[in-house]
Order: sequence, then C-alpha cells, then structure tokens
Amino acid sequence: MLPTELLPNIAIFLLSLAVLAKASHSAIKASINLAKHLEIGEFAVGFVIIAIATSLPELWVSIMAGLSGRGEVIIGHVIGSNVANKLLVFGLVAFFQGVLIKQKEFIRHAEILLGISILPIIFLWIGEIGVFSGLALIGIFLVYVIIIPKTKINLGIKTILPHSINAVQEAYNTLKGYLSAFVEMGILLLAIAFIIVSSYVVVESVHNMVESLETDLPAMHLISITILALGTSLPEIAIAVTAIREKHKSLAIGEVLGTSIVNLTLVLGIGGLFTPIPVAFATIGPAIIFMLLINGIILYFMTTKKKLGKLAGLLFLFGYIIFIITQIALFRYA
Repeated sequence: MLPTELLPNIAIFLLSLAVLAKASHSAIKASINLAKHLEIGEFAVGFVIIAIATSLPELWVSIMAGLSGRGEVIIGHVIGSNVANKLLVFGLVAFFQGVLIKQKEFIRHAEILLGISILPIIFLWIGEIGVFSGLALIGIFLVYVIIIPKTKINLGIKTILPHSINAVQEAYNTLKGYLSAFVEMGILLLAIAFIIVSSYVVVESVHNMVESLETDLPAMHLISITILALGTSLPEIAIAVTAIREKHKSLAIGEVLGTSIVNLTLVLGIGGLFTPIPVAFATIGPAIIFMLLINGIILYFMTTKKKLGKLAGLLFLFGYIIFIITQIALFRYA
C-alpha cells in the first residue's frame, strides 16, 4: 500500500516532467530552426547548439539539484540519461532504418565520448565530484567546444534561405531570415524559462517522494537513474522519432553523441560546483560500467563500419530493459 502523501508527489512529478519534456522539445525545435536561419546547420557549431539544447533538461535538473544539495540526483540522472539516450535512440534508429556510420567525424566524437566515459571510473576511486573536479569537467567541455568548430559534420539540416536571383531579393531573404531567427530566439528563451521552473519542481518532487517512502539514498538513486533519467531523455527520443520519420538519422545519431559528451562534462561539472556529488560503487558503479560498455560497443560498430540492423536495434532496446531491471534489483538488495 502506497503512503497517501506519496500520490500527490507522484502526480506533481509526472506533470512537471511532462512540462519539462514539452518545453525541451520546443527549445530543441527553436534551436534547429535558429541554426537553419543563421545557415550554420551544416557545420559543427550547429552540432554543438543542438547537443546543448537537448541537454537543457539534464543541465537545469543538475543546477536545481545542486542548489538543493542533492548530489545523488545529479550523478544518477546523468548516467541514467546517457544509457537511455544510447540504447533507446540507437535502438530505434537501427531497428527502423539501420545505422552505418560513414562520416569520420562521427567516429571521432564516439572516440572522444568513450574517453570521457572513463572519467566517472576515476571519480569512483576519488569518491565524489567536488569543485575542483567540476571545474576540470567544464574545462574539458570548453576544449571540446574549441576543437569541434574546426570540423564539419553533416546533420542533414539544410538552410531555408533560397538562392537569390538579384540583390533586392537577396536582401529581402536575408532580412526575413534574421527576423525569423529573432522570433525563434524568443521562443527558445521562453522554453528555457519553462525548463528552469519545471526542473526545480521535478527535483523537489523526487525529494518529497523519497521522504514519503521513508527511505534515503537508495530510493533517491533509483528514481534519478530510471524515471527522472528517462524523462529528461524524452527530447532526444523525440528527435530520434522525428529523424526516422523524415529520414535524417544522422541528426539523431549526432545529437546523441554530442548530448552524451555535454552531460558527462558540462552537466556533471556545473553540478559539482554547487554541491559535492557522491560517486559510490555500491549505488552508481554498475551503471557507470554499463554505460562504458555501451559506448565501447557503439564505437566498435562505427570503427569497423558494420551496420546496425533490426536485430542490433532490438538488442539495444532490450538492453535498456535489462538495465532498468538491474537497477531495481540493486535497490532491493541495497
């Protein structure tokens, strides 16, 4: 029998998570449109914009959890979100369209992701992510941002500005493009405002649910790494579904690689500046190892140029179910 005070907290959590997902989807859509209007969608800077936009839910949940002093929420939902992104997005794309990576730059970012994925193993040895570790992670993110503009990544985003036939038409199209970009920027800022508010409510409702259950860290960890992580991954999943429908699977794959890197560096780093983030093997260790294994498998398929087909897609999707079952089992025996 569930405690009576738990039900309102569950309702608030689900409602705020829905608002967070919808606002995040609007932010991503505005970011993609902004990249189109500014004619940067074909380049790596567009890759960064979309990656950061899809990481907004994780980023603001991390900030709000940090301000509330709940570091276990940060590490749980970041690792859980990375696992969900990889298994669900790659699984969906592989099952419906197949994945065969031909762009060398995607492989390069997968290699960077695998290297960055080793950092949580180091934090397991240290025991926590504090201010110094947080600054180091943010520094790694800044280096990544500095390096990536030197590369070109085709995400399948085409500029919406047509080629002009004369100077007047060109000037008109340019003005129209910048006015549209201004509107998209307004939508983006409004969406971010909703993301901030809903992120705060999500974190508070998770804390209240744990208090209602009269348990401590294990329950907080389980909720963060499963329900909260899946909720903050909804924007990436939405992009994957849209990309499959519009046959732009490069967009789905690219944003998952970028978002995973942003989560493991910027999101964890900023969280560590606000509050110490506990990294204990008993709670988060198995999930970190699972994430590292998944990143290694994805990199293997990319470097060997082997196609991920329907069977691989099903295995990825089934792998996420195994991940959830494993986390529940660890919670029950914690």
